[in-house]
Amino acid sequence: MPKLVPQTRYFIQDDEGSVILKEYFYVEHLKDWNYYIAQEKNSQKYGILNSNCEEISDFNYLGIIPSSKGFKIFDKNDEVISAIAKIGDENNFKYILLNENGEKINLEVYDSALFSNFSYHLILKKGSKYGVIDYKNQIIIPFEYDKIYFDSVKDKYTAISNNISKTFDNEGNLLR
Repeated sequence: MPKLVPQTRYFIQDDEGSVILKEYFYVEHLKDWNYYIAQEKNSQKYGILNSNCEEISDFNYLGIIPSSKGFKIFDKNDEVISAIAKIGDENNFKYILLNENGEKINLEVYDSALFSNFSYHLILKKGSKYGVIDYKNQIIIPFEYDKIYFDSVKDKYTAISNNISKTFDNEGNLLR
């Protein structure tokens, strides 16, 4: 079985010790998801390798931000968001969502994306409006706010629109 060998660069080696595929500049193993985020050797582009060191995504991302949660405890039939991928170029980039197999979750493209609520949710921006979705891509707070913040101490969201603040719990229920 092929294995990943770290040195000054990473490369994949077959059972006989021969180098196969190509070299990588950076590799991060995500044990919860059982895949690797890798950066091509002579490129600023990132992609995903599966546990057999096979490329399962295109290497055309500017970066990949993994979820800190492995959602293996949930129904295996559920498609869950495991990473945010940065696309485009450094001067004009957007974000897409990837599942645990390195595939795009949907066709949506976001202007801003970050994991919140300990990686159970994502705060996303589409156009000029922010919203919150959960790890299953279900809307928690609709995309109608100018800004949204997560307070990890209070475990609540603050959404601002037209200088009016609203507070939401983790399920999107309006608190005040």
